[in-house]
Amino acid sequence: MASKHGRQHGPFVEVELSVSARKIRNRDLLSISDPMCIMYTKRPCSDVFVEHGRTESVKDDIDPDFVTKLKIDYFHKEKQILKFELYDKDSPSGDLRRHDYLGHVICTLEDIVENKRIERPIEYKTILDRKGGGTLILSADEVGERNDIVTLQFRAEDLDKMDWFGKADPYLVFYRTNPDKSTTIVHRTEILLKTLNPTWEPFRLPLRTLCAEDFDSTIYISCWDWNQRTRDVCIGRCEMTLSELKQRRQSSTNFYKLINFEKKETSTKYDNSGKLFPVSYTIEKRYSLQDYVKSGLRIHFTVALHVASVNGSEMRYEKVLTALRQSIEYFDKTRSIRTLGFGATNQDHKEPDVFFLNGATNPCCEDVSGVIASYRQTLASYTATGEADVAPVLKYVEKFARDHNDDNTYFVAIILIAHVDTTTPSRVKEAIKQVSPQPISIIIVAVGNDNDDIAGLLKEIEAEDDRPNSEGERPAKHVINFVCLQDFLDEKGDVFSEDRLAREVFRKMPDQCLHWMTENQIKPRYA
Repeated sequence: MASKHGRQHGPFVEVELSVSARKIRNRDLLSISDPMCIMYTKRPCSDVFVEHGRTESVKDDIDPDFVTKLKIDYFHKEKQILKFELYDKDSPSGDLRRHDYLGHVICTLEDIVENKRIERPIEYKTILDRKGGGTLILSADEVGERNDIVTLQFRAEDLDKMDWFGKADPYLVFYRTNPDKSTTIVHRTEILLKTLNPTWEPFRLPLRTLCAEDFDSTIYISCWDWNQRTRDVCIGRCEMTLSELKQRRQSSTNFYKLINFEKKETSTKYDNSGKLFPVSYTIEKRYSLQDYVKSGLRIHFTVALHVASVNGSEMRYEKVLTALRQSIEYFDKTRSIRTLGFGATNQDHKEPDVFFLNGATNPCCEDVSGVIASYRQTLASYTATGEADVAPVLKYVEKFARDHNDDNTYFVAIILIAHVDTTTPSRVKEAIKQVSPQPISIIIVAVGNDNDDIAGLLKEIEAEDDRPNSEGERPAKHVINFVCLQDFLDEKGDVFSEDRLAREVFRKMPDQCLHWMTENQIKPRYA
């Protein structure tokens, strides 16, 4: 399963984990537990587990199949320890102390990925509690470069009457077939109340999630009747493939019989428990960054360094750039990096907004080594002012991108700063508005220890609207990424994983690039 560069071109692979459980403990006295699962990752160089993600809760089920997939990066060279905790959801609160604990499993991500599917006994906090806790089932699927989206809609007719008043509250559950013939839940529709002829809302899924991009792979569908106080009851089941859907046309005879096998075994006159009709079926092609790169997309890098008087800044800059070397060279085959400096006065005591770090008329340095050498040279001829205003850098990059934009070039600005001014957040936000119409990703890497101001800016950015405004400005979340070097240093001040640091720096860039291409209706040249 492992690939050299993974989904976003580093020594890792992005995977999504599917979670199921069997025969878990029931903590409810008058009903059945409503389980949910929380996944934690153990921090490198630490014994602390931090929450990584959680599934939905499944009502009244001690054998739950969770629809929510938990995405995580699998680093080949690292031992990544995971912990899964199960809880009986008792209220809408997100506070786990308000829910009943059902047990936990600790394992490594490598174990799941390399085996593709594992089963582990669910353990409890104390050895005094020896009652069996059931089994947790974990499986892993690689998130590939291709991400085509399938949109489906279904309706049903003449469902069996399930309630006292001759109606049903139906919903559908979809399962894909795995190579080992096991199944994985992939979608659960909304519940429609009091109807025997429901039409569910259209839903969208990645093609790899629905059928692993195999149009002949069997998709199992179950129709269930929802009950508020008791367990849901299966109305009927059917199976299909996407190849069948492609061949069929919507008509009165284009349906699948929903079969309730218990009723079928007890009655010779039984035919079906309802008919399931496909209403619509479309596939939307999604291009990957790799598709654009193979078609000649150029990714142009600018690196801007804050000339700082903070002790150790030079060493920390070098650690960051060394970690990024492989990724930059992967994306930019020319190894020519436009390099800027800011936040300093020259020997004439003038403070230019930005200046060429190498002191030449051509600001380009040859690979990362040239950038580091130029910064050392700058320290001999420039004096740090203590300010870290990145707005002039963004203005320069925006002009360069505007002058050289040919629909086949994307620009990435990596800005390394030693500390954050109290004025920086508002200046950054205003500068982003000017930059956002251009095909640019902005990555700010803070190498200092106090980054509260910029962290507050990021919270504002993530809360912004997801759509461009009337002036064509992209939301800031589609332009910027912020990384704190401190999060990747061990007790000795060394980077504990260059792979993780590089992954975090470039985490948003591919999606930002693809979002730009999609918004501007630009397809790969050779698509």
